Amino acid sequence: MKRLFLTSSVAYVAHDIAKRTNTKGLKLAFILTPTEVEEGDLGWLRKDREALINAGFELTDYTFTGKTRKE
Repeated sequence: MKRLFLTSSVAYVAHDIAKRTNTKGLKLAFILTPTEVEEGDLGWLRKDREALINAGFELTDYTFTGKTRKE
């Protein structure tokens, strides 16, 4: 079964999501598109990435910017 978890601040829930899934080798697309317009300190973004990695997820950074419909 495929699952989709959407959150605006995953650092607070990464371990809870990990408990509900088998995180070993689970690959996640870490969507960076919304952060491309952000300015200033992106410390929250680093915390989110680190929390997912520490919970056992394998991350791939991804952006929709510049992609075709097929991509």
